[in-house]
Amino acid sequence: MTLRLRFAVLLLSTALALPAASAQPAPTQADRPLATLSPDELEVLGPLLRTGTVSLVEFAMDGELPAVVIATEVDASPATLAAVVGDPRHYPDFMPALDAVNVHAEDAAQLSYSWAWETSLFTLRGDHAMQRYAPPEGHPEQGYRFVIRSTGGDLGVGRTVWRILPRGQGRSLLMSSCRMDFQDANYIARQLASTGPSLSRTVNIALGFATVLRARMEAERREGRVRAAVPRPGSEPARPAMDPIALERLVGRGDVMWVETTGTDLGRVMVLGAMHTPEGVTRTAMLDPAGFTQGFLQGARATVLERSPTETRFDWGIDLPLVGTSGQMLLRDTPGGRIQLDGVHGSLADARFRFETIARPYGTLVVTWGRFDPSEGFWLLRVVTNADAAFRPGLAGAAQLMLIRGLRTRLIRGV
Repeated sequence: MTLRLRFAVLLLSTALALPAASAQPAPTQADRPLATLSPDELEVLGPLLRTGTVSLVEFAMDGELPAVVIATEVDASPATLAAVVGDPRHYPDFMPALDAVNVHAEDAAQLSYSWAWETSLFTLRGDHAMQRYAPPEGHPEQGYRFVIRSTGGDLGVGRTVWRILPRGQGRSLLMSSCRMDFQDANYIARQLASTGPSLSRTVNIALGFATVLRARMEAERREGRVRAAVPRPGSEPARPAMDPIALERLVGRGDVMWVETTGTDLGRVMVLGAMHTPEGVTRTAMLDPAGFTQGFLQGARATVLERSPTETRFDWGIDLPLVGTSGQMLLRDTPGGRIQLDGVHGSLADARFRFETIARPYGTLVVTWGRFDPSEGFWLLRVVTNADAAFRPGLAGAAQLMLIRGLRTRLIRGV
């Protein structure tokens, strides 16, 4: 197997497989409490939840791993959704990442099981322990909860908490909180994580979105409900209807991501983040191509080709072994105050990103929305999305999140 192919296998295995486990794990970062969304926060997010899937990507101190919280509304009853999530035997029926699941021990509250994913090129295996919590008798409003502990194995350690809450009229809210740590993973996975937090965060987001969306699709299928696919955004993607200031308290905890999707399809993507610099300083950094490239990954670069008072054309690239990629983009400051970032050619040729800034007492709120389809991106993204199209929404959101976090990194460094 060539080195390039082995790396493609790694990225697929990291993105598609579930974390592995052992019986009595030592405490790790995965043991830290996982974030969730409060009822008040879910209320504020209501308009976005009605039109797509929402995620909160926590802030974390240096050396810490953020939790990724994902929430989506499901057109199925809590009992049906709980039956999907709580029975791993049927995961291979609707999760392409799994070929086999074997349950080793089970009682009413918990079970342990092993999983396997085998191809002609590689085999991945792992063990999980699931704790199941049904709502107390007479209190269905408390919903279901599933805690999945995974420790060791090919992909390191991790923990996921699933919550299922009733939404009325036979509908549910599905919420997942997860954190994965590659420090005890196999050698190649550790090398991937060592390139910086962006790739580890992207894996968490892609994995979380794919499993949540696959579970939603299966629960709705069991109840005979099929959603119409969302339309592909046009050349000028419309701004999602939302009030950024209403979400201000939430963005104090992390960046908010919204993806317009019914499962494996992909519409618009939006990310909302706060910058603790004045609006003028923030916009100056945004209109410098380096503001969007520095902070992505180690080795990211931008080279200005042409510049005018309102437009900058630049080459960009990520100079990493095996995942290096490049292209050309056009950055515009429009008369209405919006900043546009459009792909010209290369890996992001069809990408369209739009930005608004809002001056606030503490600094600046930045809203970015647009379109980017990972299945049309560079070769590693195509490999992953060809394996399971449910990875498209998470990868698209993670790419747009990189724009916000790369900008924030540059502003914090003051360069």
